[in-house]
Amino acid sequence: MAAQMNRCKRRFAGFTLIETLIVLIVLGIICEAGFSVYSGVTSDYTLKTVSDKLSAFFATCKQRAVMRNAPLIILSEKRMIQVEDAPSLYLRIPELDERYFPEKIHVTSEGFFLIAERKVSGLAVQVRLSQNKTASVTVKL
Repeated sequence: MAAQMNRCKRRFAGFTLIETLIVLIVLGIICEAGFSVYSGVTSDYTLKTVSDKLSAFFATCKQRAVMRNAPLIILSEKRMIQVEDAPSLYLRIPELDERYFPEKIHVTSEGFFLIAERKVSGLAVQVRLSQNKTASVTVKL
């Protein structure tokens, strides 16, 4: 009788294939939910970073124009923004979609920003995110 019980115990030791598959399916669902949350967080971080970089760059350009009492021109080319007469004052943003960014932005000596001879107080910028998505960020000038 003891020999029969030992054989029965060995037979039922471990997990069945169905139990293992159920655990794998549950883990897959949990991982997918985590990935979607993570991608949303990284998109938000990218937008915030681009917005902060552009705000700081435009504030620096405005301060330079006002302090020197001389207008300046900001040029945009190949995801790089730089001041025309100051090659050391530039900003490279790989996520920037340059198709929607103006080629020239004028900064007056009073600190006003002009695009196509019109005074602007904000700039809407398209940013490339992961998975071929784009989003818009408005930068206050």
